[in-house]
Amino acid sequence: MRDLLPEEMDGLSKYKLLIGGVAPRPIAFVSSVSLDDKSNLAPFSYFNVLSHDPPTVMFSVNRAPPAFGPKDTARNILETKEFTVNIISEWFVDEANYTSVDAPPGLPRAMRRFSTLSRTS
Repeated sequence: MRDLLPEEMDGLSKYKLLIGGVAPRPIAFVSSVSLDDKSNLAPFSYFNVLSHDPPTVMFSVNRAPPAFGPKDTARNILETKEFTVNIISEWFVDEANYTSVDAPPGLPRAMRRFSTLSRTS
């Protein structure tokens, strides 16, 4: 048996180990809107159901490159306390991947392909 030491692995190797160990892996397509009504739509592969009573889901927002500051999804949710989780169907994977690039804050990448988003309240 081989020992795997995270401190000796590069980021891609750690990522592949984790995503290969949990399969199939649901993908959350999370939409959020900022306080100034800027929409954001992004896929998250670290997503799961935690509880049915109360209904609770979780997803993990990875760090953005330092020059970008917090990711739009995290900033929007912290500001508004609202988000919507959609589950990605297989036919939609390519479209969802389009929104997964690291981009500067506020870039309306999703809006080029998807309908307008609005707050839930």
